Amino acid sequence: MTLYSGLLFNLECRYVVDDPQCPLCSQHEETVLHALWSCPKLAQVWNEDNQWSFKDMTFHDFPQLLLHVLNSECNVELFATQVWTVWFRRNKVRTTPPGFPLYLIAQRAYEALMEYRAAQQRTISTRSSVRLGARWSPPLDGWYKANFDAVTFQEDERAGIGVIWRDSKGLVMASASQNIQLMSSVVEMEALATI
Repeated sequence: MTLYSGLLFNLECRYVVDDPQCPLCSQHEETVLHALWSCPKLAQVWNEDNQWSFKDMTFHDFPQLLLHVLNSECNVELFATQVWTVWFRRNKVRTTPPGFPLYLIAQRAYEALMEYRAAQQRTISTRSSVRLGARWSPPLDGWYKANFDAVTFQEDERAGIGVIWRDSKGLVMASASQNIQLMSSVVEMEALATI
């Protein structure tokens, strides 16, 4: 058994699950590769797009599949999002009734990727207000330092504020962020982050 193979076997040994069989097909042991790619029930997910036409190739584990995707002409972002959506749904099946059927995985993954790309474009457009030349310096030994910042999303009339606490070695002790209503100034939002 490889490091990536015995997903449910490992959980079974720890008494988290009773059976290492795949809950979708009940035919195979659920390895990471099986849970995300090779389960027969996932055929409808991966056969929907021709860029996954290598579906019939044999992979020994998930890292081998991932390496193939990275070295191919496939849309790596879409692959990663689709794998995440399969994993998300798989975990929902284990804890509660699934939130959406298998045939919607590809559509949900594509929508999530488009939402991510749109958010990245908004973030890039707001970076013009970033202060250049600011460098973090650690606090004295035994002390903690809080840094805070805010970002605006003008078109959504929203803002994000965040704070991070670090020790004298630069290790993160705590962090927090919040999505808030857009305020009149960045200074006002940064002040709110300190509260």
